Amino acid sequence: MSKYFKLVRRSQLIVPEAPANLEFLTFGHSPPPAAPRDVFLCCRRLVDKQAVYGPINVMNSHDKQFFRLMKRAYKSLRGSFGWISFREIARFRFVKFQPFYKIHVSCSETDQLPKRGHQEYEIDYPVGYVPDSLPFKPPIAPEILLYFYNNPGCADSIEKLLRFIPKRIVNNPNPPDEAWGLYAEEGLSMGKFLMAGLVIAVLSTIFIGLWLFYHPGDLQNAFTPMFVVSVVGALLVAPEFMGYGSKKKRS
Repeated sequence: MSKYFKLVRRSQLIVPEAPANLEFLTFGHSPPPAAPRDVFLCCRRLVDKQAVYGPINVMNSHDKQFFRLMKRAYKSLRGSFGWISFREIARFRFVKFQPFYKIHVSCSETDQLPKRGHQEYEIDYPVGYVPDSLPFKPPIAPEILLYFYNNPGCADSIEKLLRFIPKRIVNNPNPPDEAWGLYAEEGLSMGKFLMAGLVIAVLSTIFIGLWLFYHPGDLQNAFTPMFVVSVVGALLVAPEFMGYGSKKKRS
């Protein structure tokens, strides 16, 4: 036992020093694992448009860390080629969802929160907030969530907004369990449309100038590539507009 003690010249006291390989002294048993504390994020994948979900562990996290983790989780769930899409997050909704196969889920059309006092979820409510009131009023405005998602560095280094978001404190749900979380609802990105149009216009102008320089008077062939690119681009973005229009009609 002497190797586990170290003489410290502090009023001639002998202070025990823990051995390097000391484990939890629970009669040889490991301590029970800590309960999870996850925020679930739902979104639609880029390739097949299927709704999927993933957990964001927020144990000992604050707002700034949470929004950075959420941005990372969204990119991972949506897919590696999200930058080629003409959609972006328009707002976040509080939803109830039901997993039915692996990470695939069915999300509610309306905003919902777990009942007050739900044993599987941890959530605080603002002073005077009534979670079951109709029409539904989110505990955090969608504009606030979207702003700090896009600018996580501006969020607080304390748990200020995170406390109003439902966090599951038991294991992940299994079909047909119901769960609650955030849904990243997408909309058309006009910035991406304008950027794509600007790139096409600049490249087409350069091509036309070079073609006419080497082939004076050949206007038809000079403008043909721009026409082809415009038609192909219109065919590619048409589904984005059609899907967005039908969604607005449903809402």
